[in-house]
Amino acid sequence: LEGYSGSTGSRVDTPCVKGPNIAAIVGSTVAGVVLVGTLLLAIWKVLTHLSDLREYKRFEKENHACFSHQDNPLFKSATTTVMNPKFAES
Repeated sequence: LEGYSGSTGSRVDTPCVKGPNIAAIVGSTVAGVVLVGTLLLAIWKVLTHLSDLREYKRFEKENHACFSHQDNPLFKSATTTVMNPKFAES
């Protein structure tokens, strides 16, 4: 308690004022930074997804136009047929 003399000269006791709640200030600041960071990451993820989706659709459109009625000329089948001479003899 702190005291001072009032206008009548009598001593008046006043309670001490507590300081700010440091834990609340630090906690809310950290929570705010984490929240803003999370929101920015979510926005970045959505924008990247939309950009990739747009690019994929354009790729599919170009790919469909090139190979719509024919097979891919660069593709050769990996399947081969081999006759086993020992199997044919028995």
